[in-house]
Amino acid sequence: MDNVESMILQKKEPSNTRCSRLFFAEHDSVSREDGQLVYSVFSTLQHRTVSLDLREKPGVQHFAVLWDRDGVDNRVFETIERAIIQQVLSPVSIIHYTKGCLAIVLNQDHNIKNLQEFFDTWQDIAGFAIWEDWTLSCFESRDLTNLMEGRILREYAKNILSAEDLGIFDYNYDMFLYKESWSQEPIADSEQTGAHWSQEKLSFSDNPDEDDENPF
Repeated sequence: MDNVESMILQKKEPSNTRCSRLFFAEHDSVSREDGQLVYSVFSTLQHRTVSLDLREKPGVQHFAVLWDRDGVDNRVFETIERAIIQQVLSPVSIIHYTKGCLAIVLNQDHNIKNLQEFFDTWQDIAGFAIWEDWTLSCFESRDLTNLMEGRILREYAKNILSAEDLGIFDYNYDMFLYKESWSQEPIADSEQTGAHWSQEKLSFSDNPDEDDENPF
C-alpha cells in the first residue's frame, strides 16, 4: 500500500467479521488521527467479469465500502447481498452510503453493454433499502477528479482506488485463508503427501482442457 496508508490511514483487522452469508470482511482502514473507521474491504465469489459477462471460472472480487461519519450502517450489507443475487456487483469497486444516498464507483476496465439496464437495477436496489427509499449516484472512476458532490466520496475515493487492489482476480493458493499454517512442510510422510495433495487441488492447470475434465 502507498503513502496514503502510512500518512493518513492505517489498515487493521475488520471490526465486522460476521457481516453476511454471501461476502466476507478482509480488513478495515481507519484514520491515524482519531481511529475512526473510514472504509472496509470485502471479498466475494464472483462468476461474472467487470463487464457482466460470464467468467470461464469463478474468481474472487475485492470491493470497498466507504462509510459515513456515523460509522457502519448494516443496511448496506443487505444492499450488497441483493446486488450479488441480482448479479450486478461485479463492475463495482466502491460503495458509499450517506444520509439516504447510495453511490457506486465503477471499475475503470468495465465495458458494460447495457449501462442503462445496469443502472436501473441498482436504482431498484437502492429504492428498496430497509425502511427507506435511497437515491442512487453512479460514477466512473475517471470522474472522481472533478467530483462536485459527496464530500466523503470526494475526499477518499481516489485514495482507496490507488491504495487497494480492487477488482476480480483468478483464485490461487496464495488466497487460501490458512496458508500460513501450512507454510512449513510436515515431517511425517503421510502429512507431506496430504500437504502436496492440498496444494495440487488448489492450483488450476495452465491447460484449459485439463481444467474442464471431471476431477473424479
